[in-house]
Amino acid sequence: MPSTEPETPETDLRAGGRRKALTAAIQALGAASDVLPALGRIVGAARELAGADVAYLTAHDPGSGVPRVLARAGAESATTGTPAAAREVSLPATVEDEVVGQLVVAWPSGRPAGEIDREGLGSLASLAALAIRHRRLATALAGGRDPGSLGAEDLVRVAGRLRRIVDTAQDGILTTDAGGLVTSANPAADALFGHPPGALHGRPVAVILPGVQLGGPSAAARPGGSAELEGVRRDGTRFPAELSVSTVTSDSGRAFVVFVRDVTERRAIERMKDEFVATVSHELRTPLTALRGHVELVLDGDGGPVTQLQRRFLEVATQSADRLGALINDLLDVAKIEAGRVQLRKELVDLRAVLREVSATFRIEAARHGLAFREDLAELPSVVGDRDRLIQVFGNLVSNAIKYTPAGEVGVSARPRYGAVEVVVHDTGVGMTPEEQRQLFTKFFRSRDRTGVDPGGTGLGLVIAKGIVDGHGGTLSVESEPGRGTRFRVALPAVGGQPAEGSERERQTATVLVVDDEVTIRDLLLEYLQLWNYGAVPAVDGVEAIELARRLQPDLIILDVGMLPMSGLDVLRQLKQDPATRSIPVLLHSVTDEPEQMLGLGAADFLRKPVTGARLREAILRALDKTPVPVFVVDGDDARRDRIRRALEETGLPVTLAGTLGEGVAIPATPAPVIILGPSVADGGSGSLLARWCGDPAFHEARVVLVGPWPAESAVVGPGCRVEILRGQRAADAAGRVRKLIAERRGRKQGGDG
Repeated sequence: MPSTEPETPETDLRAGGRRKALTAAIQALGAASDVLPALGRIVGAARELAGADVAYLTAHDPGSGVPRVLARAGAESATTGTPAAAREVSLPATVEDEVVGQLVVAWPSGRPAGEIDREGLGSLASLAALAIRHRRLATALAGGRDPGSLGAEDLVRVAGRLRRIVDTAQDGILTTDAGGLVTSANPAADALFGHPPGALHGRPVAVILPGVQLGGPSAAARPGGSAELEGVRRDGTRFPAELSVSTVTSDSGRAFVVFVRDVTERRAIERMKDEFVATVSHELRTPLTALRGHVELVLDGDGGPVTQLQRRFLEVATQSADRLGALINDLLDVAKIEAGRVQLRKELVDLRAVLREVSATFRIEAARHGLAFREDLAELPSVVGDRDRLIQVFGNLVSNAIKYTPAGEVGVSARPRYGAVEVVVHDTGVGMTPEEQRQLFTKFFRSRDRTGVDPGGTGLGLVIAKGIVDGHGGTLSVESEPGRGTRFRVALPAVGGQPAEGSERERQTATVLVVDDEVTIRDLLLEYLQLWNYGAVPAVDGVEAIELARRLQPDLIILDVGMLPMSGLDVLRQLKQDPATRSIPVLLHSVTDEPEQMLGLGAADFLRKPVTGARLREAILRALDKTPVPVFVVDGDDARRDRIRRALEETGLPVTLAGTLGEGVAIPATPAPVIILGPSVADGGSGSLLARWCGDPAFHEARVVLVGPWPAESAVVGPGCRVEILRGQRAADAAGRVRKLIAERRGRKQGGDG
């Protein structure tokens, strides 16, 4: 694909089709227990994306190497015979440098005009390769047979084979029941914690891994995630452990599989590396600073007159010192990126102003090299980021473009795209081969300048740029051809979603803060939000989430419950305790299924993983719904009434109190209220109020939650309000139930609107 391809509505359309195809394929893989149906969906998506008559997927048999068709979409007759090369496109399905199959799209009736979206098809081929690899593993465990055809005796043999695999694993593997009691441990786990075989059985896993609580909303480790904690051996000594937890669900309930690895040696090596980098940088910076300072003093004439020849020599020394200082800075940046310690001072950034500043700086440099400089910046939404670091990224990309362009032009363009901002830095220079592109983001790699001129540089700039972009929740990609130039694309989540040019979809104006320490889940949520034109801002942990919430005041926060070291519930508590963030609705995202307990802490709604796009969008619409739902607490028990009021107000819900029959009678039927009702008020029993609301059809949308000692027969349904007795008598239980009812009310509204 030529790197100088102009941005057109066709490329926008192709990108939208690609995103739709990939979303369908990923959802199919996530929903299917057997990969064959998912492969069929992938092939169907490829056929639709390419506009082909037929598409099919072949896999290479590991034994014979003979390909066989695993999935097909399209007319059977379309694949008879051998289609001409011009009517067929074949893409390798590759995983870990192994070609496991081929994804083929064909047009026996004639290939349509226009360019085929090879990038999108390549992504589908990669997904297919992963599915094929998983099916191979299942087949191997089943002794070479189709996993779906196994009988009882076969399953016993497979279980034995799996047991032997677990027993010989080098990492510790524990299984626990839903309550966190160890049900099995492999020999490596026994040795790791210093216990004899079988001794860990029945022990709470939190005893040997403090801080890990499984099966509850306050779990310190999210199933499917990983983190580093301390393990405790039998003799009381502690060691750093890398922990990964997975959930297993069956008819008998939930269980957990815990993978543990001792990372003492790795920690020691990382410490040595950090100390080495810090020491070397200090030992180099100190004499370098002194050297450069004294040279400047000589150049300024403080040591006497300086001849032209001496000045030229001293200026070369100054430039060399500057290059060495830049190299030291790059090495330190790379070390921070690899250790995950890049400090980003995030704030609202006017990206258009940043790009104009970079363009102004390098336009003069381009002219000095005889190059034209083109700037094409549309009106852009803001982004959340570190302004100086973003200048560093785009400055590096433009500088590289100038270095590798002997003649022609370089340029910067930017436009909003589906909840993100895409910046393109292009040139008409020497370009890169596919092999060079594969190595581009590795340390010390420099693309070869085919003009024979050494462009200089350390080979670290792009590694740093990619690390910074990743830290902003964005992506950095490259397109290039030898002799045709290069295009670097940077996509950053936007704030205040602005639809792409030419988009006819409804413009969304809400900004959503996405908080998840698992990058794959965070990126998936960001992709959905950008697809729906919301402004999406990522946060990688609880500390960053709280800081961004205070600074940006987003319209909604999507918060993962099981983050480490600060859990999502800890973040939620802090948000609700701070008056500046208390009113921001929070949508919790978790593998656990105890929504009302979480809603009682102030969440607007709850989603259980895995979540579909449709459920996510419905939950977002509910959480963003500002339709007022009046909440009344009617109770003659002053202490209980105040506890409930306080619990509701601390989660951001306004409350009206009533303590007499007259105040209860005055509650209006519209807008439909949620009423928490005690068994009595100051001047009598509450039964007459309940009978009034249940018998009045005007209250048919109202909900009454009974607290205190009510008889079971009180929960009746009449033409008026619906009545229920609260499960649990804590104020937090009442707050959670009220939030659940409000979410359900808004859910019905969204369904009616749809």
